[in-house]
Amino acid sequence: MRFSLICSFVILGLTVFGQIQESAEVVPVTSSQDTAEHIQKTQKAYNGPLSMFAGNPGKAALYSLMLPGAGQLYNKKYLKVPLVVGIEGAVVGILIRNNRQYKRWDRESNDLLMGIPSPSGLNQAELDSLRERARDQRDITLIATVLVHLFQVADAFIHRHLIEFDIDDDLGFEWHSPESGIGLGLTVTF
Repeated sequence: MRFSLICSFVILGLTVFGQIQESAEVVPVTSSQDTAEHIQKTQKAYNGPLSMFAGNPGKAALYSLMLPGAGQLYNKKYLKVPLVVGIEGAVVGILIRNNRQYKRWDRESNDLLMGIPSPSGLNQAELDSLRERARDQRDITLIATVLVHLFQVADAFIHRHLIEFDIDDDLGFEWHSPESGIGLGLTVTF
């Protein structure tokens, strides 16, 4: 009982401060009409389905979404550009190859059904099996292509967030007694 009472006082007296925000620069407003126009422009910029692309991380994601590697180029990560383009190009190349294989086996299977002999000399069951396997590989490669593209978009978006993240050497904590005089306080600065 005594232990829980002491813990309650410590927890109630514990004050934890997060990152202290620096004071913002005060910009004088010339008129109420300027303020209203500024609010309308801000609301237009951040409303709608494309609001996630507002700001620098959003630009990096949008550029990367439109053209592979463009977001990494925007983030000035020049060594990532050939890596991203190469990986995405390889996956697209595999997708094209798998699609050609599927079309080949599909054409041979359909030709055999119409009475045209198969150039590979396979029977209908073998051709159907090869066609199904080629279709499955094509579908998996298509999913992989989309995932690789989304991964490089996410890489550009997250990296831009990390560029703008405040990394300061001013890390620390300090124990003190709170202003109320009861308990123990902890101030964490980062």
